[in-house]
Amino acid sequence: MSDLLKLVEGEFRSSCPLCCALDLLGDKWSLIILRDMLFFKKRQYQEFLESSEAISTNILSNRLKRLEELKLIDKRMYQTNPKRYEYKPTNAAEELRQPILVLMQWSLANVKGMRVSTEKIEQMVGGVAQRKANLNADK
Repeated sequence: MSDLLKLVEGEFRSSCPLCCALDLLGDKWSLIILRDMLFFKKRQYQEFLESSEAISTNILSNRLKRLEELKLIDKRMYQTNPKRYEYKPTNAAEELRQPILVLMQWSLANVKGMRVSTEKIEQMVGGVAQRKANLNADK
């Protein structure tokens, strides 16, 4: 059993893999925070607050803590006075890059009024393709 599943054992409403994923990440903000980390390289608290979705500070703090507990992000102090932290996606979070991208592409194709430009999505797709190429080259 993975560390992630051990951490949240008993929190799932069923054994369905999709249901379990939604139990972990199905709130309004977790995937947005991971999107910002994975695609826009946001690492600091203030950077997340600057996203156009306008997450409140208490929700952001709560979600960052939850993602850290789930071992999807790592937290590192980079300044002691005042205390400031940097957040980085773990390998488990990196595995969510492609599914997040697919959800964004689905939304662009099926939901009217999307504000993300095709160029931005292509930039994200290119980043995913380059990472896959790098991983395959390392094998």
